[in-house]
Amino acid sequence: MNKRKKIFSIAILFILVLTLSGCGNTENQQKNNNTNDSNQTTVTCTKTGEITTGVDSDLTYQYTEKDGYVQTVYTIEKITTDNENYLDAYRALLEGSYEPYKDIEYYDYEISIKGNTLTSKVTIDYAKIDTDQLLAIDSSNASLIKNGKVATKDLQSLYESIGATCK
Repeated sequence: MNKRKKIFSIAILFILVLTLSGCGNTENQQKNNNTNDSNQTTVTCTKTGEITTGVDSDLTYQYTEKDGYVQTVYTIEKITTDNENYLDAYRALLEGSYEPYKDIEYYDYEISIKGNTLTSKVTIDYAKIDTDQLLAIDSSNASLIKNGKVATKDLQSLYESIGATCK
């Protein structure tokens, strides 16, 4: 029973991180990269490892920042396991978490399963998104969004709290 609680807790933490930090398609990420100016910095945070026995993760969080505030976020999270039931359950959790955000402009996500790997991608353009909509959907978004912006230090602290290394 403790193993199930641990897996559930980890899944919920990943979902919280994904929801607050976004996922999307490669086309939108390319558009975001093309709009970067020389005053922006890109930071990449990564974490790999075993979530629990037989379940591995490969997490990449990339954000651009300008003047101490996040401009865009692009994340790719991969969960690999031979347990199809785990992948299906995790996919259902993610889809349920992202569903409220589906019609928000500048918030894009994609979830897919190929073989034994679930891939979740999120893109959020915080420079353009209506952050009040994010707060209306889930008040816990206020842990990152303050005065309509996301401070770089807050986002990086969130990533580091799950063990990611940022460069």
